[in-house]
Amino acid sequence: MSALSGLVKAPAMGDDRTMARVMLTSVSEGRCPDDHEDLVPLMRMRRCATTDRFGVHEIVTRADDADIVLFVEYRGPGLYQAGLRRHPLVREDGARCFCFCSIDQVVPFMPGIYASLPEHRYDPSRHRSGHYVRGLFRPAPPYAGPLDGDARWLASFRGSLATHRVRRELARVAAGPRILVEDSEAKRRWGANGNLYMGYTGDVVSDYFGLIDASAFALCPRGYGASSMRLFEAMSRGRAPVIVGDAWVAPEGPDWGAFSVRVAERDVARLPSILAEREPEARAMGIRAREAWEAWFSEEASFHRVVGWCEELAAARRATEPARRWLAYGRLVDEDVLAMRLRSYRGRLRRLARKVRKALR
Repeated sequence: MSALSGLVKAPAMGDDRTMARVMLTSVSEGRCPDDHEDLVPLMRMRRCATTDRFGVHEIVTRADDADIVLFVEYRGPGLYQAGLRRHPLVREDGARCFCFCSIDQVVPFMPGIYASLPEHRYDPSRHRSGHYVRGLFRPAPPYAGPLDGDARWLASFRGSLATHRVRRELARVAAGPRILVEDSEAKRRWGANGNLYMGYTGDVVSDYFGLIDASAFALCPRGYGASSMRLFEAMSRGRAPVIVGDAWVAPEGPDWGAFSVRVAERDVARLPSILAEREPEARAMGIRAREAWEAWFSEEASFHRVVGWCEELAAARRATEPARRWLAYGRLVDEDVLAMRLRSYRGRLRRLARKVRKALR
């Protein structure tokens, strides 16, 4: 394990705590086939628990034995969180129940860890910002080590430019020879088995990570949600992430200022000069980014850190929690959630139009 000194602002969270007995579950468990998409995060978190290097907490399979019941979710609870609201464990003893969910437009009905909850909805007594356990098991080449010599690219990004205006602005300012911004929609290829990775299949996956490896900085603009999986992928590749997203809340623990660059959305036009000035720091920042990823977000660390965050939320629980759950539904009127619903309706209308045209032929 890499040296972790200097990466944590406070003593490593959870390392000296008493053991917590944790039950991992999902509202989709028992309702969906084991290989269903909605159960993938739960399966990933269970694997993280088996490879946990800290060994402090214990997994239990019965709710009666658990101190913490952690619902690891994808889309199973639905937009209105009915799956969680009606779950027997939540109804009987909601004080022990927490949620881990990384989807972009999540409604934080339950206290928990949410990767993309925007800052104006973030409540430190109910929420912790988190990462993406799905991304820990994406196909990727082995870690190639720190930046070696001069990078081919000062900074790079490959992804859909349609998900947020700040990505399109990045494409406009990346006119210099050493900043590359590519629209993944032009490269999207559907595999016969539907096994996609950010729109890519096969050798394009290696190209995606190869581009990160060939860059001094990895551009990580927000997309549909306030966060981006690219942020944690950049850290895992030992590259300093450049975070462009005003609404993103940094997960507690790592010293983000030591290994990342945060650029306000209004300052995107200045990004080339900002990064050119900081290029001499890129290698050292990349090393620290990799170490922080190993300490906080890797497969061997994720379970321990998530449980530690749940313990903090349990200690911060307020008597007004039942009412605060309903206040969480204010999230439904946020701009990004309304835009997501509009995209969904447009998609349904397009599919309906195709069926009508086919029927009329």
